[in-house]
Amino acid sequence: MANNIDKILTKDTVWLILEELSRGNRTPTEMAEKLDMSVANIDNFLARLEDKQIVKRVKKVRKGRGRPFTEYALDRCPVVVMIPAQGKKVLLELNNNDLEELNEFIRKNNGEMI
Repeated sequence: MANNIDKILTKDTVWLILEELSRGNRTPTEMAEKLDMSVANIDNFLARLEDKQIVKRVKKVRKGRGRPFTEYALDRCPVVVMIPAQGKKVLLELNNNDLEELNEFIRKNNGEMI
């Protein structure tokens, strides 16, 4: 991935946010409540992820009175590869051909298809 995102991907909070967004659109407030963090902290990470084009703002939603909340979603279709021996997680972007090759590799190695 471009934009030198290696540094931000070393943060555990980023992975928690990405995991939440992989389940569907979320507001910063929803994620803050779920992850037991401040909204300001979540906003900070979302701004950095948005700058790297990993997440995007998708819509404003009204929840009661007051100003609307912004929902975020994943901007790309990333694949997370875990390398347990190195204690690493790597974020990859794959096109359809790459996914087919990855599925074939997994099948040959007795894994499950994604």
